[in-house]
Amino acid sequence: MDKQFLKNAAKYFVSAVISLLVIAYIIYHLVASFGHSLETAPAQLVTVNETISVEAYVLRDETILQSSTGGGINCLYSDGTMVRRDCAVADVYSGADTESIKSSIAKIDDQIAILEDSALVESAAMSDSAMIDAELNDLYYTIQGKINQNNLDYVFRRKNEMLTLMNKRLVVKKLVSGFTAQIAELQSERLRLTASLTNISETVYTPTAGYFYSELDGYEGTFNAALADTLTVEDYKTLIETEPTTYGNNVVGKIATDYKWYIACLVDAAQSSSFADNGNYTVIFPYSSDTEIPMTLYRSISDEETGQTLLIFSTGKVNADFNFLRRQTVDIVAESYTGYRVPVSAVRIVDGKQGVFVLTGNVVKFREITPLVEIDGNLIVKEQDKVNDPDYATKLGFYDLIITKGKNLYENKIVG
Repeated sequence: MDKQFLKNAAKYFVSAVISLLVIAYIIYHLVASFGHSLETAPAQLVTVNETISVEAYVLRDETILQSSTGGGINCLYSDGTMVRRDCAVADVYSGADTESIKSSIAKIDDQIAILEDSALVESAAMSDSAMIDAELNDLYYTIQGKINQNNLDYVFRRKNEMLTLMNKRLVVKKLVSGFTAQIAELQSERLRLTASLTNISETVYTPTAGYFYSELDGYEGTFNAALADTLTVEDYKTLIETEPTTYGNNVVGKIATDYKWYIACLVDAAQSSSFADNGNYTVIFPYSSDTEIPMTLYRSISDEETGQTLLIFSTGKVNADFNFLRRQTVDIVAESYTGYRVPVSAVRIVDGKQGVFVLTGNVVKFREITPLVEIDGNLIVKEQDKVNDPDYATKLGFYDLIITKGKNLYENKIVG
């Protein structure tokens, strides 16, 4: 066979293989460059809190209400109601079935409260359903997390809130017209049960104006508001070990005689550095459906020997249906940050500058960021300042589409 022919054939074969490899190489890089879909998320403005979770004790002035004779008690006002002096707040009964009837009335009151809260959206637009769905979703996953932590007490505390949101959703979706008929029926049943309470032996009146509460814990005379001015770390430790007072059967409730109240809690040295005397802070109360109450740091008392600090916060805000459980875990907002939320995984360094790639139309752009804090795998970054920053256009802005997933990203890259 002609050797020259074989050489030429080999040359053509090698050239063909090389060409195929080059084509494959180009196709590979084209696929790598354009074949992977990008994932984006808008830069949204959020406010996140750094909180310190502590065990706190409530301090406030309270006057115990007593009857002259024991018996079944029917409170005439809901807990937290502001009442005047010499106001009738409870009837005392001597009937045998009084406790059973009282229990039934309490359950009805609970049902009425849920339906009345649900009925507040009877005139709401259908668009409100998105907001209610978001609240339901957040509450559902919060409760699910607490169940996984075996915190069933938290679940029971928020069950009424879940029922209320579900009812509101029925209203805004026009699946029910409202709850007026159900409320009227429950109120009628309550009147019937109340009328069956006979033999009123006494009516209890308030000796002073204040906020009425039916539950007592035995610490009414111990954890008083005057302690806010004198309490030390050592005194506090002794105080919380105090045994509650046992009352007789004649106690019917109590009156919080001053709108001003306090919480006291112990923190370590590192935590105490986050707070300043007379500073204003938000305190979150999980036992009251995560109610947020603005409070002022009234006093801070440090103990050099233990390194602990006693913090005493004050407020004059009294919320309806607030749970004044004497000892409860609260979350104190030590710092609050407002900015754009950026996944840490999306952050890049380009030419020594920290930032993210964003998608503008079909063009990739790099935008600088200034991180404020990192929380739960996300950075909270500084807002774009179009008024005072001449270079604002190079910074991440509101609703810029942050590229959270993509390969081979660079400035001015065109994506198909």
